[in-house]
Amino acid sequence: MPFRPAELRTILGRSAPGLFALLFFLLAVPFLDRPGIYNDEALFGNATFAPYTVVYSAQAFKTEMPLMLMTYVGTLKAYLAKFIFLWAAPSTISIRLLPVLLGALTVAIFFLAVRRMLGERAAWLATLLLATDATFIMTTRHDWGPVALQHLLLVGGVAALGRFVQQAELWALAVGFFCFGLGLWDKALFVWSLAALGGATVVTAWPTVRRLITGRHVAVAVLAFGLGAYPLLRYNISRDWATFRGNTVWSTADLPGKVNGLRRALDGSALFGWLAREAEPGERPPANAAQAASVAVSRQLGEPQRGLFLWLFLAMLPVSLFFWRSPNGRVLLFCWIAFFGTWALMLFNRDTGASAHHVVLLWPWPQVIAAVVCSRWGRAGLLLVMVTALSGVAVTNQYYSQLIRYGGGHGWSDAVSGLAQSPALLQAGQVYALDWGMIESLHLLQRGTVKLGYLDQAAIQQAPAAVEGLIRRPDIVFVRYTPGNEFIPGIAEALDGFAASRSAPHSTLATIPDSNGRAIFEVFCYQIPSP
Repeated sequence: MPFRPAELRTILGRSAPGLFALLFFLLAVPFLDRPGIYNDEALFGNATFAPYTVVYSAQAFKTEMPLMLMTYVGTLKAYLAKFIFLWAAPSTISIRLLPVLLGALTVAIFFLAVRRMLGERAAWLATLLLATDATFIMTTRHDWGPVALQHLLLVGGVAALGRFVQQAELWALAVGFFCFGLGLWDKALFVWSLAALGGATVVTAWPTVRRLITGRHVAVAVLAFGLGAYPLLRYNISRDWATFRGNTVWSTADLPGKVNGLRRALDGSALFGWLAREAEPGERPPANAAQAASVAVSRQLGEPQRGLFLWLFLAMLPVSLFFWRSPNGRVLLFCWIAFFGTWALMLFNRDTGASAHHVVLLWPWPQVIAAVVCSRWGRAGLLLVMVTALSGVAVTNQYYSQLIRYGGGHGWSDAVSGLAQSPALLQAGQVYALDWGMIESLHLLQRGTVKLGYLDQAAIQQAPAAVEGLIRRPDIVFVRYTPGNEFIPGIAEALDGFAASRSAPHSTLATIPDSNGRAIFEVFCYQIPSP
Protein backbone atom coordinates (compact mmCIF):
# COMPACT_ATOMS: atom_id res chain seq x y z
CA MET A 1 0.00 0.00 0.00
CA PRO A 2 1.56 3.36 -1.06
CA PHE A 3 2.42 5.93 1.58
CA ARG A 4 0.28 9.04 1.83
CA PRO A 5 2.20 12.35 1.48
CA ALA A 6 1.84 13.12 5.19
CA GLU A 7 3.09 9.66 6.16
CA LEU A 8 6.01 9.95 3.76
CA ARG A 9 7.00 13.32 5.22
CA THR A 10 6.89 11.81 8.70
CA ILE A 11 9.10 8.90 7.68
CA LEU A 12 11.58 11.19 5.93
CA GLY A 13 11.64 13.55 8.90
CA ARG A 14 12.44 10.75 11.32
CA SER A 15 15.06 9.18 9.08
CA ALA A 16 16.66 12.43 7.87
CA PRO A 17 19.47 12.57 10.49
CA GLY A 18 20.54 9.05 9.58
CA LEU A 19 20.20 9.67 5.86
CA PHE A 20 22.40 12.76 5.98
CA ALA A 21 24.94 10.98 8.18
CA LEU A 22 25.02 8.19 5.62
CA LEU A 23 25.41 10.70 2.78
CA PHE A 24 28.41 12.29 4.48
CA PHE A 25 29.91 8.88 5.24
CA LEU A 26 29.53 7.72 1.64
CA LEU A 27 31.17 10.90 0.34
CA ALA A 28 34.02 10.87 2.89
CA VAL A 29 34.95 7.19 2.97
CA PRO A 30 35.98 6.41 -0.67
CA PHE A 31 39.70 5.80 -1.16
CA LEU A 32 40.28 6.37 2.55
CA ASP A 33 43.80 4.98 2.18
CA ARG A 34 44.75 8.01 0.06
CA PRO A 35 46.87 10.00 0.53
CA GLY A 36 49.50 8.86 3.03
CA ILE A 37 49.40 9.86 6.69
CA TYR A 38 50.44 13.46 7.29
CA ASN A 39 52.62 14.05 10.33
CA ASP A 40 50.13 16.34 12.10
CA GLU A 41 47.34 13.89 11.28
CA ALA A 42 49.21 11.29 13.34
CA LEU A 43 50.04 13.61 16.24
CA PHE A 44 47.39 12.10 18.52
CA GLY A 45 49.33 8.82 18.41
CA ASN A 46 51.86 10.36 20.80
CA ALA A 47 49.23 9.94 23.51
CA THR A 48 47.78 6.66 22.21
CA PHE A 49 50.85 4.45 22.26
CA ALA A 50 53.73 4.53 24.74
CA PRO A 51 56.34 5.88 24.98
CA TYR A 52 54.20 9.00 25.21
CA THR A 53 55.47 12.32 23.90
CA VAL A 54 53.20 14.90 25.49
CA VAL A 55 53.57 18.15 27.40
CA TYR A 56 51.51 17.03 30.39
CA SER A 57 50.41 13.76 32.00
CA ALA A 58 48.76 12.72 35.25
CA GLN A 59 49.23 9.58 37.31
CA ALA A 60 46.22 7.38 38.02
CA PHE A 61 46.55 3.97 39.66
CA LYS A 62 50.30 4.04 38.94
CA THR A 63 49.55 4.54 35.24
CA GLU A 64 50.58 7.51 33.12
CA MET A 65 47.52 9.30 31.72
CA PRO A 66 48.45 11.77 28.94
CA LEU A 67 46.27 14.89 29.19
CA MET A 68 47.83 17.47 26.85
CA LEU A 69 49.60 16.76 23.56
CA MET A 70 50.64 20.38 23.15
CA THR A 71 50.02 23.52 25.14
CA TYR A 72 46.75 24.03 23.24
CA VAL A 73 45.82 20.48 22.07
CA GLY A 74 44.40 17.85 24.41
CA THR A 75 44.32 14.07 24.21
CA LEU A 76 40.58 13.41 23.79
CA LYS A 77 41.02 12.03 20.27
CA ALA A 78 43.84 9.77 21.46
CA TYR A 79 41.55 8.06 23.98
CA LEU A 80 38.75 7.64 21.44
CA ALA A 81 41.19 6.18 18.92
CA LYS A 82 42.17 3.45 21.38
CA PHE A 83 38.75 1.85 20.78
CA ILE A 84 39.33 1.77 17.02
CA PHE A 85 42.75 0.21 17.47
CA LEU A 86 41.38 -2.55 19.66
CA TRP A 87 40.16 -4.30 16.52
CA ALA A 88 42.17 -2.69 13.72
CA ALA A 89 45.90 -2.01 13.59
CA PRO A 90 46.87 1.58 12.80
CA SER A 91 46.74 2.21 9.06
CA THR A 92 45.63 4.99 6.77
CA ILE A 93 42.10 3.54 6.82
CA SER A 94 41.73 2.83 10.54
CA ILE A 95 43.31 6.17 11.49
CA ARG A 96 40.79 8.08 9.37
CA LEU A 97 37.76 6.00 10.25
CA LEU A 98 37.30 7.76 13.61
CA PRO A 99 37.06 11.32 12.22
CA VAL A 100 34.76 10.15 9.43
CA LEU A 101 32.42 8.62 12.02
CA LEU A 102 32.62 11.80 14.10
CA GLY A 103 31.78 13.85 11.02
CA ALA A 104 28.75 11.67 10.25
CA LEU A 105 27.53 12.09 13.83
CA THR A 106 28.05 15.85 13.55
CA VAL A 107 25.89 15.99 10.43
CA ALA A 108 23.08 14.03 12.13
CA ILE A 109 23.07 16.25 15.23
CA PHE A 110 23.33 19.35 13.05
CA PHE A 111 20.09 18.41 11.30
CA LEU A 112 18.31 18.04 14.63
CA ALA A 113 19.66 21.36 15.92
CA VAL A 114 18.67 23.31 12.80
CA ARG A 115 15.24 21.70 12.71
CA ARG A 116 14.67 22.77 16.30
CA MET A 117 15.67 26.35 15.50
CA LEU A 118 14.36 26.85 11.97
CA GLY A 119 12.04 24.02 11.00
CA GLU A 120 12.11 21.06 8.63
CA ARG A 121 12.78 22.79 5.31
CA ALA A 122 15.74 24.84 6.54
CA ALA A 123 17.20 21.79 8.27
CA TRP A 124 17.15 19.79 5.03
CA LEU A 125 18.80 22.61 3.07
CA ALA A 126 21.47 23.44 5.66
CA THR A 127 22.42 19.81 6.25
CA LEU A 128 22.57 19.07 2.53
CA LEU A 129 25.01 21.95 2.11
CA LEU A 130 27.15 20.83 5.04
CA ALA A 131 27.24 17.12 4.17
CA THR A 132 28.36 17.83 0.59
CA ASP A 133 30.83 20.64 1.31
CA ALA A 134 34.25 19.65 -0.06
CA THR A 135 36.23 21.60 2.55
CA PHE A 136 34.21 20.10 5.40
CA ILE A 137 34.58 16.58 4.00
CA MET A 138 38.32 16.74 3.32
CA THR A 139 39.35 18.51 6.53
CA THR A 140 37.21 16.15 8.60
CA ARG A 141 38.34 12.88 7.06
CA HIS A 142 42.04 13.78 7.33
CA ASP A 143 41.64 15.73 10.59
CA TRP A 144 45.18 17.08 10.81
CA GLY A 145 43.86 20.28 12.44
CA PRO A 146 42.30 18.59 14.33
CA VAL A 147 38.73 19.71 13.55
CA ALA A 148 36.39 16.68 13.70
CA LEU A 149 35.79 16.85 17.45
CA GLN A 150 35.64 20.65 17.32
CA HIS A 151 32.66 20.50 14.97
CA LEU A 152 30.93 17.70 16.85
CA LEU A 153 31.25 19.35 20.25
CA LEU A 154 30.17 22.78 18.97
CA VAL A 155 27.11 21.40 17.19
CA GLY A 156 26.34 19.03 20.06
CA GLY A 157 26.59 21.82 22.61
CA VAL A 158 24.34 24.14 20.61
CA ALA A 159 21.79 21.36 20.05
CA ALA A 160 21.67 20.52 23.76
CA LEU A 161 21.32 24.16 24.83
CA GLY A 162 18.59 24.68 22.26
CA ARG A 163 16.65 21.85 23.88
CA PHE A 164 17.27 23.36 27.31
CA VAL A 165 15.92 26.75 26.24
CA GLN A 166 12.79 25.23 24.72
CA GLN A 167 12.02 22.50 27.26
CA ALA A 168 13.86 23.62 30.42
CA GLU A 169 15.50 20.21 30.88
CA LEU A 170 18.40 20.57 33.26
CA TRP A 171 20.28 17.59 31.81
CA ALA A 172 20.39 19.36 28.43
CA LEU A 173 22.05 22.39 30.05
CA ALA A 174 24.66 20.11 31.60
CA VAL A 175 25.29 18.25 28.34
CA GLY A 176 25.65 21.50 26.40
CA PHE A 177 28.26 23.01 28.69
CA PHE A 178 30.04 19.67 29.09
CA CYS A 179 30.42 19.56 25.29
CA PHE A 180 31.83 23.09 25.34
CA GLY A 181 34.32 22.12 28.06
CA LEU A 182 35.40 19.04 26.11
CA GLY A 183 35.80 21.20 23.00
CA LEU A 184 38.14 23.54 24.85
CA TRP A 185 40.21 20.59 26.10
CA ASP A 186 40.33 19.06 22.62
CA LYS A 187 41.81 22.27 21.23
CA ALA A 188 42.03 25.59 23.02
CA LEU A 189 41.22 27.44 19.79
CA PHE A 190 37.65 26.37 20.55
CA VAL A 191 37.58 29.56 22.59
CA TRP A 192 37.10 31.40 19.29
CA SER A 193 33.81 29.62 18.72
CA LEU A 194 32.72 29.96 22.35
CA ALA A 195 33.42 33.70 22.47
CA ALA A 196 31.58 34.36 19.22
CA LEU A 197 28.71 32.11 20.30
CA GLY A 198 28.40 33.96 23.59
CA GLY A 199 28.41 37.35 21.88
CA ALA A 200 25.78 36.26 19.37
CA THR A 201 23.60 34.91 22.17
CA VAL A 202 23.76 38.10 24.20
CA VAL A 203 22.99 40.32 21.21
CA THR A 204 20.09 38.30 19.84
CA ALA A 205 18.55 36.61 22.88
CA TRP A 206 19.41 38.63 25.99
CA PRO A 207 15.88 38.64 27.49
CA THR A 208 15.77 34.83 27.28
CA VAL A 209 19.29 34.52 28.69
CA ARG A 210 18.48 36.87 31.58
CA ARG A 211 15.38 34.85 32.41
CA LEU A 212 17.39 31.63 32.50
CA ILE A 213 20.19 32.93 34.71
CA THR A 214 19.47 31.39 38.09
CA GLY A 215 21.79 30.16 40.79
CA ARG A 216 20.94 26.55 40.02
CA HIS A 217 21.46 26.94 36.28
CA VAL A 218 24.76 28.77 36.70
CA ALA A 219 26.03 26.10 39.09
CA VAL A 220 25.13 23.27 36.70
CA ALA A 221 26.69 25.09 33.72
CA VAL A 222 29.93 25.90 35.54
CA LEU A 223 30.30 22.39 36.96
CA ALA A 224 29.58 20.71 33.61
CA PHE A 225 31.94 23.01 31.73
CA GLY A 226 34.65 22.57 34.34
CA LEU A 227 34.30 18.80 34.19
CA GLY A 228 34.70 18.78 30.40
CA ALA A 229 37.66 21.17 30.45
CA TYR A 230 39.23 19.71 33.62
CA PRO A 231 42.40 18.32 31.96
CA LEU A 232 43.10 21.69 30.31
CA LEU A 233 42.38 23.59 33.52
CA ARG A 234 44.57 21.25 35.56
CA TYR A 235 47.44 21.69 33.13
CA ASN A 236 47.18 25.48 33.11
CA ILE A 237 46.87 25.81 36.87
CA SER A 238 50.05 23.78 37.27
CA ARG A 239 51.91 25.56 34.43
CA ASP A 240 51.05 29.23 35.00
CA TRP A 241 48.37 29.31 32.27
CA ALA A 242 50.82 28.34 29.54
CA THR A 243 48.05 27.72 27.00
CA PHE A 244 46.92 31.31 26.95
CA ARG A 245 50.30 32.97 27.46
CA GLY A 246 51.89 31.31 24.46
CA ASN A 247 49.12 31.12 21.86
CA THR A 248 47.26 34.44 21.93
CA VAL A 249 49.19 37.22 20.19
CA TRP A 250 47.50 40.14 18.40
CA SER A 251 48.70 40.48 14.80
CA THR A 252 47.59 42.12 11.57
CA ALA A 253 50.15 40.24 9.48
CA ASP A 254 49.05 38.59 6.23
CA LEU A 255 45.45 39.81 6.28
CA PRO A 256 45.16 39.48 2.46
CA GLY A 257 46.39 35.87 2.72
CA LYS A 258 43.82 35.12 5.41
CA VAL A 259 41.02 36.61 3.34
CA ASN A 260 42.17 34.48 0.40
CA GLY A 261 42.22 31.44 2.71
CA LEU A 262 38.56 32.07 3.54
CA ARG A 263 37.70 32.41 -0.14
CA ARG A 264 39.42 29.15 -1.05
CA ALA A 265 37.79 27.28 1.83
CA LEU A 266 34.36 28.49 0.78
CA ASP A 267 34.80 27.45 -2.84
CA GLY A 268 36.44 24.14 -1.89
CA SER A 269 39.81 24.67 -3.60
CA ALA A 270 41.97 25.25 -0.52
CA LEU A 271 43.68 21.83 -0.48
CA PHE A 272 44.52 21.36 -4.16
CA GLY A 273 48.26 21.30 -4.73
CA TRP A 274 48.89 20.59 -1.05
CA LEU A 275 46.81 17.60 0.02
CA ALA A 276 46.44 16.35 -3.55
CA ARG A 277 49.14 16.87 -6.16
CA GLU A 278 48.35 18.71 -9.36
CA ALA A 279 48.78 17.13 -12.81
CA GLU A 280 52.37 16.06 -13.44
CA PRO A 281 54.34 13.38 -15.30
CA GLY A 282 54.04 9.88 -13.88
CA GLU A 283 50.26 9.71 -13.74
CA ARG A 284 49.12 6.44 -12.21
CA PRO A 285 46.24 4.67 -13.98
CA PRO A 286 43.15 3.67 -11.97
CA ALA A 287 43.58 0.30 -10.25
CA ASN A 288 39.93 -0.77 -10.13
CA ALA A 289 36.44 0.07 -11.30
CA ALA A 290 35.74 2.55 -8.49
CA GLN A 291 38.91 4.50 -9.22
CA ALA A 292 38.18 4.44 -12.95
CA ALA A 293 34.69 5.81 -12.32
CA SER A 294 36.03 8.65 -10.18
CA VAL A 295 38.59 9.64 -12.81
CA ALA A 296 36.04 9.37 -15.64
CA VAL A 297 33.52 11.58 -13.83
CA SER A 298 36.24 14.11 -13.08
CA ARG A 299 37.24 14.35 -16.73
CA GLN A 300 33.65 14.47 -17.92
CA LEU A 301 32.98 17.45 -15.64
CA GLY A 302 36.11 19.29 -16.74
CA GLU A 303 38.10 18.54 -13.55
CA PRO A 304 36.39 21.21 -11.37
CA GLN A 305 38.39 22.59 -8.44
CA ARG A 306 35.88 25.20 -7.29
CA GLY A 307 32.33 24.75 -6.12
CA LEU A 308 29.48 27.24 -6.11
CA PHE A 309 29.09 27.70 -2.35
CA LEU A 310 31.35 30.77 -2.27
CA TRP A 311 28.96 32.63 -4.59
CA LEU A 312 25.89 31.46 -2.72
CA PHE A 313 27.40 32.63 0.56
CA LEU A 314 28.51 36.01 -0.80
CA ALA A 315 25.00 36.60 -2.08
CA MET A 316 23.63 36.01 1.40
CA LEU A 317 25.20 39.13 2.92
CA PRO A 318 23.19 41.73 0.96
CA VAL A 319 20.14 39.48 0.70
CA SER A 320 20.10 39.02 4.48
CA LEU A 321 19.26 42.70 4.90
CA PHE A 322 15.76 41.93 3.61
CA PHE A 323 15.21 39.13 6.11
CA TRP A 324 15.82 40.84 9.47
CA ARG A 325 12.09 41.14 10.12
CA SER A 326 11.27 37.61 8.96
CA PRO A 327 10.34 34.91 11.51
CA ASN A 328 13.91 33.60 11.39
CA GLY A 329 15.63 36.97 11.21
CA ARG A 330 16.97 36.71 14.75
CA VAL A 331 18.56 33.34 13.97
CA LEU A 332 20.09 34.83 10.82
CA LEU A 333 21.62 37.67 12.85
CA PHE A 334 22.88 35.14 15.41
CA CYS A 335 24.69 33.17 12.70
CA TRP A 336 26.26 36.24 11.12
CA ILE A 337 27.60 37.39 14.49
CA ALA A 338 28.91 33.90 15.27
CA PHE A 339 30.57 33.74 11.85
CA PHE A 340 32.23 37.17 11.85
CA GLY A 341 33.09 36.95 15.54
CA THR A 342 34.93 33.65 15.10
CA TRP A 343 36.64 34.86 11.93
CA ALA A 344 37.82 38.10 13.56
CA LEU A 345 39.44 36.19 16.42
CA MET A 346 41.47 34.02 14.04
CA LEU A 347 42.02 36.87 11.58
CA PHE A 348 43.82 39.06 14.12
CA ASN A 349 45.69 36.32 15.97
CA ARG A 350 49.25 35.53 14.93
CA ASP A 351 49.75 32.54 12.61
CA THR A 352 46.07 31.59 12.45
CA GLY A 353 43.27 32.03 9.95
CA ALA A 354 45.02 31.39 6.62
CA SER A 355 44.92 27.59 6.52
CA ALA A 356 41.83 25.52 5.78
CA HIS A 357 41.99 23.69 9.12
CA HIS A 358 41.44 27.04 10.87
CA VAL A 359 38.93 28.53 8.44
CA VAL A 360 36.71 25.44 8.52
CA LEU A 361 36.06 26.13 12.21
CA LEU A 362 33.66 28.81 10.88
CA TRP A 363 31.46 25.99 9.65
CA PRO A 364 28.49 25.35 9.96
CA TRP A 365 27.37 28.99 10.27
CA PRO A 366 27.65 29.71 6.51
CA GLN A 367 25.43 26.74 5.72
CA VAL A 368 22.78 27.84 8.21
CA ILE A 369 22.81 31.38 6.82
CA ALA A 370 22.26 30.11 3.27
CA ALA A 371 19.51 27.76 4.42
CA VAL A 372 17.61 30.52 6.26
CA VAL A 373 17.36 32.57 3.08
CA CYS A 374 16.88 29.74 0.58
CA SER A 375 14.13 28.15 2.67
CA ARG A 376 12.07 31.28 2.05
CA TRP A 377 12.47 31.00 -1.74
CA GLY A 378 10.46 27.82 -2.21
CA ARG A 379 11.42 25.63 -5.15
CA ALA A 380 13.92 28.19 -6.43
CA GLY A 381 15.79 28.03 -3.13
CA LEU A 382 15.71 24.24 -3.16
CA LEU A 383 17.08 24.14 -6.71
CA LEU A 384 19.84 26.60 -5.81
CA VAL A 385 20.91 24.50 -2.83
CA MET A 386 20.80 21.26 -4.83
CA VAL A 387 22.99 22.68 -7.60
CA THR A 388 25.44 24.04 -5.01
CA ALA A 389 25.52 20.69 -3.23
CA LEU A 390 26.23 18.84 -6.48
CA SER A 391 29.11 21.20 -7.18
CA GLY A 392 30.52 20.33 -3.76
CA VAL A 393 30.30 16.63 -4.59
CA ALA A 394 32.07 17.28 -7.90
CA VAL A 395 34.94 19.08 -6.16
CA THR A 396 35.23 16.29 -3.60
CA ASN A 397 35.46 13.78 -6.42
CA GLN A 398 38.14 15.92 -8.06
CA TYR A 399 40.26 15.55 -4.92
CA TYR A 400 39.84 11.79 -5.14
CA SER A 401 40.64 11.74 -8.85
CA GLN A 402 43.88 13.65 -8.33
CA LEU A 403 44.88 11.49 -5.39
CA ILE A 404 44.31 8.38 -7.51
CA ARG A 405 46.33 9.67 -10.45
CA TYR A 406 49.05 11.84 -8.91
CA GLY A 407 49.16 10.94 -5.22
CA GLY A 408 49.41 13.08 -2.11
CA GLY A 409 51.19 16.38 -1.92
CA HIS A 410 54.36 17.24 -0.03
CA GLY A 411 54.10 15.59 3.36
CA TRP A 412 51.12 13.42 2.36
CA SER A 413 53.04 10.68 0.56
CA ASP A 414 51.74 7.14 0.91
CA ALA A 415 55.38 6.02 0.99
CA VAL A 416 55.24 6.52 4.76
CA SER A 417 53.30 3.24 5.08
CA GLY A 418 56.03 1.40 3.20
CA LEU A 419 58.63 3.10 5.37
CA ALA A 420 56.87 1.93 8.53
CA GLN A 421 57.04 -1.67 7.28
CA SER A 422 60.60 -1.53 5.95
CA PRO A 423 62.68 -4.44 7.35
CA ALA A 424 65.68 -2.10 7.58
CA LEU A 425 63.65 0.06 9.95
CA LEU A 426 61.96 -2.71 11.92
CA GLN A 427 65.24 -4.51 12.62
CA ALA A 428 67.01 -1.39 13.89
CA GLY A 429 67.61 -0.76 17.54
CA GLN A 430 66.85 2.92 17.04
CA VAL A 431 65.82 5.12 14.12
CA TYR A 432 66.82 8.76 13.71
CA ALA A 433 64.83 11.01 11.38
CA LEU A 434 66.77 13.77 9.65
CA ASP A 435 63.80 15.96 8.78
CA TRP A 436 60.32 17.00 9.88
CA GLY A 437 57.29 14.93 8.95
CA MET A 438 58.19 11.35 9.88
CA ILE A 439 58.38 10.81 13.63
CA GLU A 440 54.67 11.04 14.54
CA SER A 441 53.54 9.00 11.53
CA LEU A 442 56.05 6.23 12.23
CA HIS A 443 55.26 6.18 15.95
CA LEU A 444 51.54 5.73 15.25
CA LEU A 445 51.85 3.22 12.41
CA GLN A 446 54.33 1.14 14.43
CA ARG A 447 52.33 1.39 17.70
CA GLY A 448 55.36 2.88 19.41
CA THR A 449 57.36 -0.34 19.03
CA VAL A 450 60.37 1.24 17.29
CA LYS A 451 62.55 3.65 19.20
CA LEU A 452 62.58 6.95 17.32
CA GLY A 453 64.71 10.06 17.56
CA TYR A 454 65.37 13.29 15.66
CA LEU A 455 68.71 14.70 14.58
CA ASP A 456 69.26 18.20 13.20
CA GLN A 457 72.18 20.37 12.17
CA ALA A 458 72.40 22.02 15.58
CA ALA A 459 73.03 18.64 17.23
CA ILE A 460 75.67 17.77 14.63
CA GLN A 461 77.49 21.03 15.32
CA GLN A 462 77.05 21.25 19.08
CA ALA A 463 77.40 17.62 20.17
CA PRO A 464 79.92 16.00 17.81
CA ALA A 465 80.99 13.34 20.29
CA ALA A 466 77.42 12.14 20.80
CA VAL A 467 76.74 12.16 17.05
CA GLU A 468 79.94 10.21 16.37
CA GLY A 469 78.74 7.63 18.87
CA LEU A 470 75.48 7.30 16.93
CA ILE A 471 77.01 6.77 13.50
CA ARG A 472 79.35 4.10 14.87
CA ARG A 473 76.57 2.05 16.45
CA PRO A 474 75.57 -0.85 14.17
CA ASP A 475 72.01 -0.96 15.49
CA ILE A 476 71.15 2.62 14.49
CA VAL A 477 69.72 3.64 11.11
CA PHE A 478 68.82 7.04 9.73
CA VAL A 479 65.90 8.15 7.55
CA ARG A 480 65.84 11.10 5.19
CA TYR A 481 63.70 12.39 2.33
CA THR A 482 65.21 11.96 -1.10
CA PRO A 483 66.62 15.14 -2.70
CA GLY A 484 63.86 17.53 -3.70
CA ASN A 485 61.38 16.18 -1.15
CA GLU A 486 62.94 17.67 1.98
CA PHE A 487 61.20 20.03 4.37
CA ILE A 488 64.50 21.12 5.97
CA PRO A 489 67.25 20.63 3.38
CA GLY A 490 70.84 20.08 4.36
CA ILE A 491 70.60 17.90 7.48
CA ALA A 492 71.46 14.62 5.75
CA GLU A 493 74.26 16.25 3.78
CA ALA A 494 75.70 17.72 6.98
CA LEU A 495 75.61 14.30 8.65
CA ASP A 496 77.24 12.69 5.59
CA GLY A 497 80.03 15.23 5.71
CA PHE A 498 80.50 14.67 9.43
CA ALA A 499 80.59 10.90 8.96
CA ALA A 500 83.01 11.13 6.03
CA SER A 501 85.39 13.15 8.20
CA ARG A 502 85.32 10.19 10.61
CA SER A 503 85.95 7.70 7.79
CA ALA A 504 82.43 6.27 7.97
CA PRO A 505 80.91 6.39 4.46
CA HIS A 506 77.18 6.54 3.73
CA SER A 507 75.50 3.18 2.98
CA THR A 508 71.93 2.99 1.63
CA LEU A 509 69.84 0.19 3.15
CA ALA A 510 66.51 0.85 1.38
CA THR A 511 64.79 3.37 -0.86
CA ILE A 512 61.05 3.69 -0.28
CA PRO A 513 58.85 4.76 -3.23
CA ASP A 514 55.28 5.98 -3.23
CA SER A 515 52.52 4.27 -5.21
CA ASN A 516 53.44 6.37 -8.26
CA GLY A 517 56.99 5.03 -8.21
CA ARG A 518 58.62 8.21 -6.92
CA ALA A 519 61.47 7.59 -4.47
CA ILE A 520 60.47 9.46 -1.29
CA PHE A 521 62.48 8.06 1.64
CA GLU A 522 65.97 6.67 2.05
CA VAL A 523 66.96 4.42 4.96
CA PHE A 524 70.70 4.32 5.50
CA CYS A 525 73.52 3.80 7.95
CA TYR A 526 77.26 4.37 7.98
CA GLN A 527 79.86 1.70 7.33
CA ILE A 528 81.95 1.29 10.42
CA PRO A 529 85.67 1.16 9.53
CA SER A 530 87.59 -1.89 10.64
CA PRO A 531 89.83 -1.30 13.67
